[in-house]
Amino acid sequence: MSGSEDDTASGPVPEPELPSDTGSGPAPDRPTGEPPDREGESVTIGVYRDENGPLLPIPDLDPAVVERLARRVLAAEAVAAAEIDIVFCGDERITALNREWLDSDRVTDVIAFGLTGIEPGRQLEGEIYIDLEQAVRQAPEFGVTAEEEIVRLIVHGLLHLAGYTDTGSPSEVEAMMNRQEELVKDWDEPIRGGQN
Repeated sequence: MSGSEDDTASGPVPEPELPSDTGSGPAPDRPTGEPPDREGESVTIGVYRDENGPLLPIPDLDPAVVERLARRVLAAEAVAAAEIDIVFCGDERITALNREWLDSDRVTDVIAFGLTGIEPGRQLEGEIYIDLEQAVRQAPEFGVTAEEEIVRLIVHGLLHLAGYTDTGSPSEVEAMMNRQEELVKDWDEPIRGGQN
């Protein structure tokens, strides 16, 4: 649940390099070129799966629902302009990113890369990497379903990009955790395909 260590890299940060066995460049399965033309829209959310990683648990995440969740969180935080990619990956990928960008050689559940500073009127840009293997493992520790834990990690990463911290003063940490749980509690749509 990322309650004790800040897994955020502040920007501007160059595109993370992929581990040597997967090449380099944009996040896996990310389309190249311009985002889809969505007239009048100033928030763009990309949802991707690390295709070079292991067979990930929870293969039926619905990208459209993940995007709706991200938009709701950003709207709740009064973010009017954003371009954010959410990449679902496994232990190997997130450990490599954690090692390279945060000098921590361990598995973690979520890492948020802020690619722009947090300034009023400036478009928020960033990437969030969520380790589905870790989410599934840690959900029972927190007494929640894997699906709820994934929702929590999406919210957690977005709050980091919006400027919250979980390694600052006790009041800053409390503010982030309270806001996170408030947003998770307000979300009631399944993020997996085929569910009602």
